[in-house]
Amino acid sequence: MSRYNGKCLDHAPSAESDREWIERELVQAYIRLEVTAPDGYGCRTAMVGPFGEIEVQLMELPRAHALSSIPPLWFEVFSRRDGATIDSYGCIELGKEELNAAVEMISNARQYGQNHS
Repeated sequence: MSRYNGKCLDHAPSAESDREWIERELVQAYIRLEVTAPDGYGCRTAMVGPFGEIEVQLMELPRAHALSSIPPLWFEVFSRRDGATIDSYGCIELGKEELNAAVEMISNARQYGQNHS
């Protein structure tokens, strides 16, 4: 069972659905992102959660990229074992459609992490 900030991340509490739980974790990561200092490249990163050997992060690219064709927000799923990126999803804003896509990606990553730990 994985833990992050004292919370169990391998299953959602019974009072809420998996989807609601993932949405809540995403919103909390987005809020943490807003108060995180940028790294040396100007990126800000917040962990959505570790799921066994899989980790999901939300990253915001530097504002300079906001004018390019590269989306400023990225969800990244990667292997904690070797650091390899498994999947990623970029978006301009975190609206309903983007949230749905991110929830699906994170749900799949979480299920994979639980089954391969």
